[in-house]
Amino acid sequence: MASYRNLESICRGYPDWARERLQSKRAASLSLGDVSGTEWPLLGTVFLFWSVEQLQRDWQTRQFSGPAPVDIAHACLETGAALLADPTQADWVQRHWGDDYLHEKNLFYRMMLIAGLDSYERLTGNPHYQSLLREQVLGLSAELARSPTGLLEDYPHETYPVDILLAYAALQRTMQRLELPFEAFVAQSWRAFSGPVLDPATGLPGYLVDWQTGQPWQPARGVGQSAMLAFAPELWPERATDWFERYQQQFWQERFGIAGFREFRLGRIDHLYEFEVDAGPMVLGFGVGASALGLAAARANNRTDIAVALAAEGLALAWQTPDGTMLGPRLLSNLSDAPYLGESALLFVMTRPLPSRAQQPQPVPPIIWWGLLLGWLTSLAFLTSAVRQLIRLWRARSSAEEPASLWSL
Repeated sequence: MASYRNLESICRGYPDWARERLQSKRAASLSLGDVSGTEWPLLGTVFLFWSVEQLQRDWQTRQFSGPAPVDIAHACLETGAALLADPTQADWVQRHWGDDYLHEKNLFYRMMLIAGLDSYERLTGNPHYQSLLREQVLGLSAELARSPTGLLEDYPHETYPVDILLAYAALQRTMQRLELPFEAFVAQSWRAFSGPVLDPATGLPGYLVDWQTGQPWQPARGVGQSAMLAFAPELWPERATDWFERYQQQFWQERFGIAGFREFRLGRIDHLYEFEVDAGPMVLGFGVGASALGLAAARANNRTDIAVALAAEGLALAWQTPDGTMLGPRLLSNLSDAPYLGESALLFVMTRPLPSRAQQPQPVPPIIWWGLLLGWLTSLAFLTSAVRQLIRLWRARSSAEEPASLWSL
């Protein structure tokens, strides 16, 4: 299966990269504004762990032959967990929140810590980090329960509902596995995504809000909606279906042979061509982050019709090289600080389970054929360059050997 090959490709390089990052303590030298250098290494690790979880479940259920995903990813899991738990990797949030960074607010970082360490323990059975994990679960769940809105700040004066929903989902999973009471906690979580937090223009949760009142400071955006809807069915299955329909009606776009989710709602003529560190590139209004995570959302909400179109586009534009590297996602990553984020994220969205296969797939968008053609032409260009280089080397060697042969006569 392609996903297993992609996992093998990532796991050939990830452990060495993670060890080097741990040993170099580079994270302590990065600026607060370097989002891709500080956040992405940990986020990519969480995406990778979630992907291994699903691949392992599939391997066990379908009784595939070959090595188990957890064995393929063994070194990734060990080095990744060490990276997540390493205080040096949290240097940027320590500068934001001080010594109490593990016990007050700081929701985004603590969510990643809980999600990643829970996944590690599920996969390996190793309780090495359980005391840290349990402390974070109890502390963050209590803090969210005490919040007047069910919201907490990620950073000072920055509250993103998308991160909060992922935190609720990670907490529910971990609390259930650790046999901690979670039903009442999950039941009251909906308050954080209804009422004041809704963007008046769309009726969807705003992207950036005031944590004390829920008042939106930014409108609903595609990357946030897609990520939330990838996990919303775990928390509120019935509500998630309606939420996805409203999102599709206001953000799904088909233009010039491309199909995908916009970063900003239909009808807005600004933000057509931009790049943003959280959302990625925006082209013709399409959001790369919104559409990539939209695949996970479509799969989680059983929208096979949308999932097939987005998956086909993702694979066509990934440009997989002979060694398994996905060139497109790699180029959209931070090559020095988080080289595996894009590939891990693509593996994550491709491996989300489909509840069933209710809808018939739609015809694939025409851009897929352009993407495949471009990938083929790029490969041909590299092959041609390699052949020319070999010819030059052969000619140079022949020229060097000819005088020697004459001298021997």
